[in-house]
Amino acid sequence: KQRDGVARLGDVWAVLTLLPGQAREYTKQEFARDLYLLDQSGKSQAKDGRRYQFLASTGTKGAGVLTTVARNGQPQRYWGISFS
Repeated sequence: KQRDGVARLGDVWAVLTLLPGQAREYTKQEFARDLYLLDQSGKSQAKDGRRYQFLASTGTKGAGVLTTVARNGQPQRYWGISFS
């Protein structure tokens, strides 16, 4: 909504899976894996030129955290995304 505002990734997943049955077809775990792969790709710019960054910090201590396992075996947590 605003420059540098944070969108919760759980809400993004909810929008992506609005159609009936989509949540079964594209689970939160799969979404978290895709976020991890994007994060590891080194890309940080959307097609329209805006830069994005994933945010974790204090958000990962509450509800709405998406977790996947990193290549090193450690949990990787995602909570929000910000565009600037």
